[in-house]
Amino acid sequence: MLPLPTKPFQLFDRITATVAPDYHIEFDYRFYSLSPNRIKSEVQVKASADTVYIYYKDKLEAVHPRLPVKGQKSTLPEHIPEKHRDYLLWSADHFLSQARRIGPATEQMIRNVLASREYEVQSFRSCVGILRIAKRYSAECLEAACKQGLESGFHSYKAVNAIAKTIKDVVIPVGESASGMDVDEQALGDLYCVHETGGSR
Repeated sequence: MLPLPTKPFQLFDRITATVAPDYHIEFDYRFYSLSPNRIKSEVQVKASADTVYIYYKDKLEAVHPRLPVKGQKSTLPEHIPEKHRDYLLWSADHFLSQARRIGPATEQMIRNVLASREYEVQSFRSCVGILRIAKRYSAECLEAACKQGLESGFHSYKAVNAIAKTIKDVVIPVGESASGMDVDEQALGDLYCVHETGGSR
């Protein structure tokens, strides 16, 4: 008879994933970082019960502990571009503070978006997208779009963005309020992406 293996047999989950603009891949509703150089690249993911291995062209590029909770994100320090370091501080309070500077409807929309997911962190990308509308069009346009969205029972980036597109030419910005916001469009644009498999209204 052959000798028994010295290591216990392990089962691995395997998928192919694409690195998103925020330099993370989604696996089992959790998010794992990779070098920003791999954005838009297709990678292979192999995961045991406690570890996630990410390969690019058969070369091991990253190893993460497997996360226990849906919506969690594992970001290795070496994968974070310098300009994104501040965004590790993202939280519900951060987004509400930004929204409050725009107006009450925007603040309420962000509250609704934060509450729309089982895990708050899953809503952060939607919050980023909503706040970015103020920079793209104007703070007044975003506030008006959020007001209409709330009245219609919507609470998602897609809904607010669609409304903003339809009203952007009829909402007149007041002074330079939008440009004074502390929202870095390029940084938010780099980080904003949607991993959602379902959608809120």
